[in-house]
Amino acid sequence: MARSKNGSNDTALATTAPKGTITRSAANQLLKARSVELYQDAKRKQDEHRVDFESKFGRIDRIDDALLRDLQALQMRFAAIQARQRASSQSYSEPKVSKFVSTLGSLIGEVSAHLATERALSLFEPVREQDYVGYAGRIGARGLDESVLEGYEIVDDQPAPTKDDEGEVCLHQHIEESEDDPHLRYCSECGEEFAAAEDEGGGE
Repeated sequence: MARSKNGSNDTALATTAPKGTITRSAANQLLKARSVELYQDAKRKQDEHRVDFESKFGRIDRIDDALLRDLQALQMRFAAIQARQRASSQSYSEPKVSKFVSTLGSLIGEVSAHLATERALSLFEPVREQDYVGYAGRIGARGLDESVLEGYEIVDDQPAPTKDDEGEVCLHQHIEESEDDPHLRYCSECGEEFAAAEDEGGGE
């Protein structure tokens, strides 16, 4: 790593090495495969999140006796502290539970309920395949990861040869962009029109 005159290290910028030329159809296949990977990874992470959550806080598939016992234990502990303070004259140095337990309990309850609900909802938020893999030839918004194309030079796919009514075959070797419609390309030799590359399989 190079060192500047003032003694600090110069940070080298990371660059992606070129990988060669790739056709638009091949690029779309890479994007599609990546969307499937992202979908499967999202499903796996959600399952791991559920397992981790249950190991820390208990099962989430039902309200069970364990949850009831936890709530009862908290109730009894606060009640015992309040009873001790009322019966003892030696607790003058600690805050009186009876003065703030209700107000603070309501505040914590609202905040905790909000945060707990958000966290709980994330455990059951649908991981939908169409959000990643998409449909009708379009990759879903969450599955479109164009980083898999870094380093490639993307070129338009060569249209398949066509034959006109007189039997003449055109190989479409000279394709140009349409000046009237940015979504179209056309063959300058035979006039055949084709969809522009970005309309053949990009994300939503």
